[in-house]
Amino acid sequence: MSKGFNKISLTYVAGILLIVAYALDAGYINKLVPYNNIIKGVLYIIALICLIPDICRKNKSDYTEYLLILTFISYLTIVSIVNSSGILRILSTCIPIMLFATFAQFANKEDSISIMHLWARVLFILVLIDLFTVIVFKNGLYITVHVKKTYTANWLLGYKTYRATFCLPMLLLFSIEYIGQKQRERLKYICVAIISILDMYLSQGTTALLGVSMFVLFAWMVCFDTHVLVKPIQFLITRKTLVYVIFIVVWVITIIIQDNAVIFGDITTILNKSETFSGRTYIWKSTIEAVKASNWLGIGLVGNEVMEAITGGQVNAHNQMLTVLLNGGVPLLVIYIVLLLYPTYKVGDTKTETLYLFYIYSNLLIGLVSAIPTYYAFLYLNLVAMNRVKYFDKESKT
Repeated sequence: MSKGFNKISLTYVAGILLIVAYALDAGYINKLVPYNNIIKGVLYIIALICLIPDICRKNKSDYTEYLLILTFISYLTIVSIVNSSGILRILSTCIPIMLFATFAQFANKEDSISIMHLWARVLFILVLIDLFTVIVFKNGLYITVHVKKTYTANWLLGYKTYRATFCLPMLLLFSIEYIGQKQRERLKYICVAIISILDMYLSQGTTALLGVSMFVLFAWMVCFDTHVLVKPIQFLITRKTLVYVIFIVVWVITIIIQDNAVIFGDITTILNKSETFSGRTYIWKSTIEAVKASNWLGIGLVGNEVMEAITGGQVNAHNQMLTVLLNGGVPLLVIYIVLLLYPTYKVGDTKTETLYLFYIYSNLLIGLVSAIPTYYAFLYLNLVAMNRVKYFDKESKT
């Protein structure tokens, strides 16, 4: 985009349309806006048209991630069709992934920087308004009723953990901006961090609060060179593959040894949860049974009614990877894990890349006992961030 905003490029228009469509997924906005899915569909189509010049331009970038995303979408679509999932559900899930991945792959450098600045501010406005609704409407802004359960704690960005899909990308984008900046930027970061943590705390999203707080702490140390915890930070940076392996092992243990109260007792006491993680162990067990019944190939994208029948009243599996496993079986889970691991091989020792790494860790932590309905947002906003961070020139070695 040219100086002075005298000329807005098609790439920038696409970026605006994508973040508007993303905002329309927010809980209360999604409920309030009529014909929401149709509006989002139109926005995505126009965004794709705007990206055509960038797509047609010669691009020497690595296409591995993009091809992995397309493989992910293709397999998920096939499994969903085979299992008679509704076409609208398939399109509403897969099209955003494709569009954000396409933007991440092809958007030009100059516009990408401006767009990421814009996205950070749009997300901040949403989080700020959400905090206002949480404070004013203590018992919830609206009610969602499912077959076996009624949820009252819904605010602008939805139910508890859902707001993490807005807070974490916002914090990452702002953190990239503030690298190496002066005192005033530190105060801005503190303001953004306090608003995010307060939003998580007041909405009682325990796991989301832990994930967001962890990222805030590490991002502060990376951005402003206050490495109080030098050794832990260096371990997380230099042994990233090992960290992922440890996470996967923890995930397997959490799922398989789910009835061992001795293992979970101390942790659940600290988190003020029951020894079944507020009923999650039953949900995980019943979800695994559903995956087994599908011959480990998944049942595709399903609606709330099917999920409630599987989990005994819950609308998701309360575990990110287990949700992927349920949707697409072992093949989709393998692709998903590769999508997590592959970017780490491209992550160097610049501060922006380190921030992205901690961002992934925070998402993985939240995903241990939570599954956000728009969890595929993890794929597209994260990919955009990963592909764009290398365009920031204010960074230095960590």
